[in-house]
Amino acid sequence: MRRRKELTEDELRIIKKKISDGEAYEAFFKDCYLRNLRPATIEYYKNEFHGAKKIINK
Repeated sequence: MRRRKELTEDELRIIKKKISDGEAYEAFFKDCYLRNLRPATIEYYKNEFHGAKKIINK
């Protein structure tokens, strides 16, 4: 299959959609569970997100 040089209307709509940080957080971890990541991996990601959030909010 050959790669396209342009995004479809659906793809453009997805990238232009504005969501809150909380919604992005929930969507990310829902995806982690759906991909059946190890619980330790998910906890690691959560700890890293919390650490990054503290730095950003300073």
